[in-house]
Amino acid sequence: MIVRVRMSAFNETDIPYRMVTVPNRDWNNYSDEQRLEAVYHHGQNEIQPDPKCQSVSMGDCIEYHEDGGLYLVMAQGFRQISEEQYEKFAALSITERQMKVLFNQLS
Repeated sequence: MIVRVRMSAFNETDIPYRMVTVPNRDWNNYSDEQRLEAVYHHGQNEIQPDPKCQSVSMGDCIEYHEDGGLYLVMAQGFRQISEEQYEKFAALSITERQMKVLFNQLS
């Protein structure tokens, strides 16, 4: 399974997305939460190197098409957000984005 992650945590480059491949053997046997964890895990450069992108980090947003949702990587776990919430979040400065996810202060 290939999942697109919006690189909104620290990304100030021309590469707004990272494509993360999760092995089908994992994907097919996992719950939704485990799938999100697998995207985070396989999105680390130590696991799936991508010299053009940083690793998936807190503040990035996983496009999870199983339920059509967007999931923001929080300091602990994930939070489903709407496209409107994402646009407001992405418009913040890097520091503000990190504080929002660190202290779970999304509105």
